[in-house]
Amino acid sequence: MHRLAAEVAWASVANTRAGLPPPRVVVVGHAEGTRGGLPHFGESLRRGQARADGVAEVFRPALAVHLARLQADGRSVTRLADIEVTTRSEGNAPPGGAPTDPDGDPAAGRRRAFVVVELPRPGGGDAQ
Repeated sequence: MHRLAAEVAWASVANTRAGLPPPRVVVVGHAEGTRGGLPHFGESLRRGQARADGVAEVFRPALAVHLARLQADGRSVTRLADIEVTTRSEGNAPPGGAPTDPDGDPAAGRRRAFVVVELPRPGGGDAQ
């Protein structure tokens, strides 16, 4: 988590100094939920949101630490509040484009959160 936070902090400061907006971060939670022993989409959404919120709660302070380190020279250009970090749940939907589980468990992706970083480009298009 700290490595990703460091990379987002670096990109944020570099973009801001170049006159570009900072990256946007989206934490997407996935989960399997059941009620009464049966799969339940609403419970999956709730658990996925809780997972995404938990990851964001760890990510934001890590990002703040790395922003402070990068701007220790007193030339603060990017604040934590300048970087949009949002969360959402995709419930038990299989994550698109997610890496496969090393143990070969096809449902493993539905028990994880993924962090998506959207980097603004000078030409106006975004890269992920």
